[in-house]
Amino acid sequence: MGACALWQLAERGVDAIGIERHQPGHSLGSSHGGSRMFRVTCLEHPGLVPLARRSRELWSTLEESADEQLFFPVGGLLIGPKDGRVAGGTLTAAYHHGIEVSTLTGQALRFHYPRHVGVPEGHIGVREPSAGIIRPELSIRSAVNRAGKCGARVLTDTRITTYDLIPGGVVLRTSQGELRVRQVVFTVGSWLSSLVGGLPLRTVRMPITWYRPLEPGTAPSAWSSSPSSCGNWTTERSCGATARRAATTSSSASRTGPTRCPRPRGLRPLGRAGRLVRADRPAAGETARPRTTAVEGRRLHADPHTGRPVRHRPARGRPARRGGRR
Repeated sequence: MGACALWQLAERGVDAIGIERHQPGHSLGSSHGGSRMFRVTCLEHPGLVPLARRSRELWSTLEESADEQLFFPVGGLLIGPKDGRVAGGTLTAAYHHGIEVSTLTGQALRFHYPRHVGVPEGHIGVREPSAGIIRPELSIRSAVNRAGKCGARVLTDTRITTYDLIPGGVVLRTSQGELRVRQVVFTVGSWLSSLVGGLPLRTVRMPITWYRPLEPGTAPSAWSSSPSSCGNWTTERSCGATARRAATTSSSASRTGPTRCPRPRGLRPLGRAGRLVRADRPAAGETARPRTTAVEGRRLHADPHTGRPVRHRPARGRPARRGGRR
């Protein structure tokens, strides 16, 4: 969001300065990795659809200036109960704004998309042809580069520690010194609450894990490694969690809290950098040691039997004594 805001301000002739805590396209925020799902049917609220349509136009403009493909129009598949948040919200947005979508029953969904054979009864699929995949890190770098060509300046490895409102502007105190500007646009993501006080916000960590089919040679075209035919889906699980697949060579699962939902059948997790995490069971006599995979700049243990990432939460209460009661 910050890179695109800088690009658009510079495009309009504003003398803009971008302040980046790390480097453009870093892996420590919420826009890292190789893919993000893009939808016009905003299931969150139908009022967001006009913004999504405008966003799609700007992605095309950025692609032309960057001479890179940033958006892959592979379509999208939204799965869940007909009156649920995912499928139901998608149908509501499509109805209010006349967006072309098609609906599949659970049986049709399992037939056309064999990887979703575990879809619960009562769930449907909503196919949105206008959806696709965005390459976030490349998009951020492209937007920053375009902003620079339009006259914007970028300060990297610079952290804003505090700010003060003064007559006619704002004073920003950073790790590199002070800046006096007329206006400020804060797009610091999860750091917003620590910088701007008094906001009713709560930061929720959402680990992202990429998957690829165990048998790529027999996988249907929707699961192939080609970006032009890669599947792109969001499903509302029966346990209340939401998993998303929006990757060029794999899938991403995003969870909003602790969950025990199984991953889609026939998939094994990948590390952030694409290193395969083995999901097979240990051989006879082999010690089952947990493996790790980097997720959002941190490390999570992977279950040695299933390969699934496992988040470890700090224990509460007193530590247990060896051989005694807790």
